[in-house]
Amino acid sequence: TFGTLNPSGSASNLSAYFRGVDLISDELAILPIKVLFKDGESNDVHPLNSILENHYLLIKMLIESVINRGNGFCYIYRNPDGSVRELRYLSPDDVKIEYDKNKNTLYYYSTLVSAKKIDSCNIIHLRRKAVDGVNGLSVITYAARTLGIAHATDNAAREFFNNGMNLSGILTVQGTLNDAQRTQIRESWNTAYAAGGSGLAILPGNMQYQPVQLSSQDSQLLQSRVFNVQEIARFLGVSPVLLGELSQSSYNTLEATQQQFLLHTLQPYITMIEEEFTEKLLKPSEKGSMRI
Repeated sequence: TFGTLNPSGSASNLSAYFRGVDLISDELAILPIKVLFKDGESNDVHPLNSILENHYLLIKMLIESVINRGNGFCYIYRNPDGSVRELRYLSPDDVKIEYDKNKNTLYYYSTLVSAKKIDSCNIIHLRRKAVDGVNGLSVITYAARTLGIAHATDNAAREFFNNGMNLSGILTVQGTLNDAQRTQIRESWNTAYAAGGSGLAILPGNMQYQPVQLSSQDSQLLQSRVFNVQEIARFLGVSPVLLGELSQSSYNTLEATQQQFLLHTLQPYITMIEEEFTEKLLKPSEKGSMRI
C-alpha cells in the first residue's frame, strides 16, 4: 500500500512546475533498482529484488514528496529476522520527526503504522536542502516568490482573455454633453456591445470610437511567462527546453541537454536513493549495496 500524495497547492497548477516535477519523478521511477554484491555483481536472488520489482509508484511518490514537501517517507515492515517484508509510502502530513541535536537522537511518529515511536532504521527518509541534516525544505520554500509571480501572471492572462471580447475604448462626441447624456450613452453602449462584442456597432455621425486594447504580445504576457518558465526551470534544475520552452532551442543542444539533465538533475536524486536504501533495507551482516 503506497497511499496518496497530497497536492502542493497552487504551485502544481503551473504547467512548467507540474511538468518539471513530473519529469524528474518519472525519469527516476522508471530506472531499475538492483541489489549488488560487494564486488559489484548483481545479486539476482536477493528477496529485495522481488519487493522492488514494481517500484514505479513508490519512487515517483517519494520524489514528488521530496520536491514538493522537502521530505519523502516510507515505512519498512520487517520479518522477525529483520529482513524487509513490505514498504509503505507515508505522506509528510502523517509523519512527525523528533530530532534531538544535543543527544543526536532521531525518531519518527506515524499513527498509520505504529502507536509507538519508530526507530530511524525503520523509516526511509529522503530529504533535500536539510539545514539541520534532518528536516528537508521543499523547492516551493525557496521558489515561493517566483511561483507566486508565475501564478499571478497566469491569473492575469486568464482574466484578460475572459474579458478580452468586450469592446473597450473611448467614445468621443462633438459638442458638450451633460451628466445625464453621458450616463445614457454609456449604459446604452454597454447594454448593446459589452457582453461579447460580436455585433456590429453603428455610431451617429458626430460620434467616434477609439478602442483601448493591449497588443497581442502584451495580451498573452509572452515575455513574462517565458521568464517564469525559465525561473522555475532553474529552481528545479531542469533545462527550459525539457519544460516546453523552445524559444532558444535547437537540435544541436538536445544531446547536451539530456546529458546535463542526467548529470546535474537526476544523479543527486539517484545517489540519495541509493545511499538511503542501502543503509535501511540491507541488514548490517549483508555485504553489498543497492544501485539504480
